[in-house]
Amino acid sequence: MTLVGHSLIGLSVGALFLPRNLGRGSWIPIMACAALLANLPDFDFPSWGHKLYLVSHSIFVLSILAGVLILPERLLLFFMSFTKKRLFLFNWFCFASHLLLDTLYSSGSGLRMFWPISKKYLHFPISFFQTVSPKNWSSTTNMKEYGLEFLVFGAVLGIVLFIRAKVNK
Repeated sequence: MTLVGHSLIGLSVGALFLPRNLGRGSWIPIMACAALLANLPDFDFPSWGHKLYLVSHSIFVLSILAGVLILPERLLLFFMSFTKKRLFLFNWFCFASHLLLDTLYSSGSGLRMFWPISKKYLHFPISFFQTVSPKNWSSTTNMKEYGLEFLVFGAVLGIVLFIRAKVNK
């Protein structure tokens, strides 16, 4: 999955956790955190990202990170009606969305999501999602994948925002 797919699904998950009483301008920092968290497993930090895939794409590491990230986010978002439980779930689901999307590749062997407890791969391939080449991000194949992810996951975001608008009326 690419930055496009991860970001759009992260934004969709983030929209689900927004408190109802927020004005539209208050969405920006929350949605920025949602997109950032959804892409966090792929960031190249020392001992992280694709360099150490088992660690950055583990549901157990995710759970620890979701708890640790509450403190700085709590300081950033203290004025936005988030409870500690809601903030933990926001972190967890935004981050977990990345892991779930990575299991949808039609190529590759899947994801060891439950490492270090299990070494089994989780794989739910959808034939039209393909991996992209990081060496040539602007190739025709990659652009088609970005466009496909934008259409599919942009529609998911649109549906979430539509339902949220209907519920909040």
